[in-house]
Amino acid sequence: MIHPRALTRPRAHVARTAILCLALAACKSVPVASTGDPAGAATPRAAVERFMAAVNAQDIQATADVWGTDKGPARQTMRHEELEQRVLIIQCYLAHDSFTITGDARRPNGHHVLHVQLQKGSLHGETDMETVEGPGKRWYVMSIAQMQQLQPFCRNAGTSGRGGR
Repeated sequence: MIHPRALTRPRAHVARTAILCLALAACKSVPVASTGDPAGAATPRAAVERFMAAVNAQDIQATADVWGTDKGPARQTMRHEELEQRVLIIQCYLAHDSFTITGDARRPNGHHVLHVQLQKGSLHGETDMETVEGPGKRWYVMSIAQMQQLQPFCRNAGTSGRGGR
C-alpha cells in the first residue's frame, strides 16, 4: 500500500531506489492545463476518477491535488522533491488504457475503499484505493493497495495509449 508517508521507511531503501530508477526512466511529467478546480474531489468516487485521470495525463500537480490525507492534498503536506518522486512511481504503476471502479466500501472510520480494475494493452490488474475526507469536505486518495501486483504496468510504460474510465 502506498501512503503519502510510506516511502520514507528505511526497510524499503534498496527496493525504493530500484523502483524509482525504473519509474524515472519510464515516466515523464507533462503538465496539463489547470481546470481551476479546488483540491480533492466532492466524493470518494470522484477523487479516484480525478486521481486516475491525472496519473494518466502524467500531471504531477493534478495528481498531488487529489492525493493526500485528512490534512489535505499532498502538495501542501510534502516536500516538492519527495512528492515528485512518489508521484512518478505512482504514474508508472497506474498508467492505463482504461479503468473501472467496481466497488466502494465505507469503513467504520469514515474512509471509503474503492476497488479499481485497470487495463493496459493485454495487461489486467486491480487495486484498492482508500479515500479520506479532508478539509472543506473534499475527498483525497490516501493509499493504494497491491502496488507490487501492478509492476508489469510500469515495465510496459511505453506501450500504453491513454484512456479513461
